[in-house]
Amino acid sequence: NPQVIDGRVVLNVKSEEALRTIQKNANVSSSTTTLNCPYGNAFKLEVSPPDPRGVQSGSSVSPTINGIKAIELNVKSEDDLKGIKRFY
Repeated sequence: NPQVIDGRVVLNVKSEEALRTIQKNANVSSSTTTLNCPYGNAFKLEVSPPDPRGVQSGSSVSPTINGIKAIELNVKSEDDLKGIKRFY
């Protein structure tokens, strides 16, 4: 079962043109900067430069997204972070 994130995720978009492409493909207005995935997670989109650290090895480069700019997760206890810490 997919789980909706209780928090906030901000994605780096490569350019204003890339942002417009995402909005067009998602069929949303040009003023929208937050999109929901099929599971209900909200992703805020911001145009900004790529992370100088690059991408993880084995990852393909997105034509529109530079990566995650910020992530905030609300959890009930420190124990809930064990799985998340493995990836971040």
